[in-house]
Amino acid sequence: MISNLHVTDDDIKDYEEDLEVLSLEVDNSSKLLERSNHISLIALIAYTYQNDIIGLEKWFPGFFERNRVFKINQIENYLYMKQDLEEYVRGKMLVPTESRSKLPF
Repeated sequence: MISNLHVTDDDIKDYEEDLEVLSLEVDNSSKLLERSNHISLIALIAYTYQNDIIGLEKWFPGFFERNRVFKINQIENYLYMKQDLEEYVRGKMLVPTESRSKLPF
């Protein structure tokens, strides 16, 4: 899922630390934080770094509120989360710049 061959062990450690920080803002009993979902979560964080996507920290709690379970197939789950994140980011970009500061997120 992390297709960039230049990802190092240190990068993965950084992504795991980011996941720990992001998980502070969600229900820690959520099934989405189960170890079996860890691969797709780390891959999504890597994707945001590789593509300079801003907004993961705002999207993450909302995604957890809207979703209670995850797809066992981690590739499918990653693609589902990636699409949801991209739609979130695209939606924010449709708002005129002067209006963005008035948004609650």
